[in-house]
Amino acid sequence: TLGDILSLYGNRFDLPGMYGLGVEAETFYFKSYNIYRWYINDNADNGASSRMSLNQNGLTVLGNIKTEEVVVKLLPGTGPDYVFEEDYPLQDLSELEQYLKVNKHLPEVPSAKQMESEGINLGEMEMLLLKKVEELTLYILDQDKKQQSLVNEINSLKKELIIVKSKISDHE
Repeated sequence: TLGDILSLYGNRFDLPGMYGLGVEAETFYFKSYNIYRWYINDNADNGASSRMSLNQNGLTVLGNIKTEEVVVKLLPGTGPDYVFEEDYPLQDLSELEQYLKVNKHLPEVPSAKQMESEGINLGEMEMLLLKKVEELTLYILDQDKKQQSLVNEINSLKKELIIVKSKISDHE
């Protein structure tokens, strides 16, 4: 009954499948009509509460979740280490630039509008973001190689210029 610290009941009010458990101190949990519902009240008098529903679709929380840690278990083979394979087709930067101009988001990454309407799967998004970081690392390494090659070429041209200037000055 209402006001009890703990209530256990079965087919209450002759409604089929109505079962429940209630605790009114700080937490209230009940199952009704074969649907699990959780209410967690920090201070119900001030309206501070969250609602959780648990059913065949999983756990839904209406409100914020604060936790010390979240661990997402990955399916085997879903980590993006394949990006570092020799035959990985890294997109040409000029093609990537064109894609960004047209689509306003990275390839394979959902648009903001799509994420807002559909939400995101944390595990999939983390792996996608890691893939993009790994691709960025490959782009940086490639740019570093090109830069080092240009530095070497400039240094070689400087040496040649010194030699040419030396020969010109010897002929004067």
